[in-house]
Amino acid sequence: GRIAANTTPRWQQYGTFLTTPDGVSDLVIRIRNNAPGGCGNDLVLDDIAFRPCGPQIRIGIDNLSTRDTTICEPNNKVFSLRMSYSSQYQQPRFQWQENVNTGGWVNIPGATSETYTRPATGQGVYQYRVLIAEGSNISVAKCRVASDAINIRVDPGMNVSTTPLSSPPCLGTRFNLSAQGGVSYNWTGPNGFSSSSQSPSVLAASFADTGRYRVRVTNAAGCIDTASTAVYFLPKPTLVLDTVAFVCSGRARQLNASGGIRIKWSPSTGLSNDTVYNPSVTTTTDISYTVSVINNLGCTDNGMIRVQVAQAPQANAGPDIKMLRGKPAKLRSSVSGSNVEHTWSPMNYILDPASTAPMVDPPSDTRYRLTVTSRDGCGSSFDEVDVKVFEDLKIPNTFTPNGDGYNDVWQIDQLRAFESSVTEVYNTAGQLVYRDIGYSRPWDGSRNGRNLPAGTYYYVIDTKWDMLGKRSGYVTIIR
Repeated sequence: GRIAANTTPRWQQYGTFLTTPDGVSDLVIRIRNNAPGGCGNDLVLDDIAFRPCGPQIRIGIDNLSTRDTTICEPNNKVFSLRMSYSSQYQQPRFQWQENVNTGGWVNIPGATSETYTRPATGQGVYQYRVLIAEGSNISVAKCRVASDAINIRVDPGMNVSTTPLSSPPCLGTRFNLSAQGGVSYNWTGPNGFSSSSQSPSVLAASFADTGRYRVRVTNAAGCIDTASTAVYFLPKPTLVLDTVAFVCSGRARQLNASGGIRIKWSPSTGLSNDTVYNPSVTTTTDISYTVSVINNLGCTDNGMIRVQVAQAPQANAGPDIKMLRGKPAKLRSSVSGSNVEHTWSPMNYILDPASTAPMVDPPSDTRYRLTVTSRDGCGSSFDEVDVKVFEDLKIPNTFTPNGDGYNDVWQIDQLRAFESSVTEVYNTAGQLVYRDIGYSRPWDGSRNGRNLPAGTYYYVIDTKWDMLGKRSGYVTIIR
């Protein structure tokens, strides 16, 4: 009938009856809005449903809460199908029907009560419904009402399998488990192992990982099956190897390893033999070797050793030095080599012997030896330095060149040690009367073989040595 308009939206349920002709199971429903268009004129349709004409019937599994379900072969599941109906019937009669694999509805012999116990079946799609009618009308097709159908699907059984390992894995290595036949997987195993991967990777860390690994597999239909595989491990050898070794540059040293029945060193650079347990290595640069041992079961253990080159010790005591007594001087020495230590001898008058360039203050000429020794056993080296000790210049201010054999020359003994020193003497007029390099001959008070008159003369002495520098003053000739 006509549906009146409302000023505010509201949900309202309407219904109608229809009968299809014999042999017709399809129909088309058309719903038309006859109201004129315009602002605010509209309707919403929802929940269009069909049910048999007659008292309402509800059926379900067990407590009517479940309508459809899927189970998997093999199964021994028994379902209890139940119904409820409205109270219009005075003497209701019932007939349960079954439709197997869309083959058509057929009566189930003896299934004429309000409940039906469905036995376990094989694979297929099973539909169940119940017919209801008043009394003997149950046998008249047009006088009975059918409920909606319950669908029970029995899927084929799962074919779950695990892939066995081709050979037992060695301890310390990884292996892969694998299962087939589903869409989701749940693995459990020894030592707390679990994984949701189809092919999980497992580290054989210890013998605690030995045992049976089980997988629970679910297929797309929700069917579940389980499978398992047993895993045991082979023992691996134990490689014993130093992690770091020192070798003297250019000198051979033996490396040591043990474990297994065979060994391989890589690379072979610098080794006397890369397949023996105790090869000798000779190298001038640092190098790392990967070492693998194998036992009689084919399992391996690996390690690495780094060979560090120790450079040979070298001692350089530095150049000989000159010093003034009482004024410490620094030795300009140096040491080289890897992991070395040094010593000085004698230890006398060395102010800081822990230094490679110490300060020294000997009272007289001394020869010092610097010894450098390798802590890694790469030998030792030594070098010596002479320290020459001088008194400060003692410059006489008078001499008497009168031929009596006493104080006849201007004697400055220390200048003989300074081969590059320059000594010059001038008269009061500024004329050069004497010049000598290295003070090879003391001045005898003459100039060009002629004696100079008594009187005062002036000198300039350049020792060419920073500690003494230049000296100047006067000297008097007394005749």
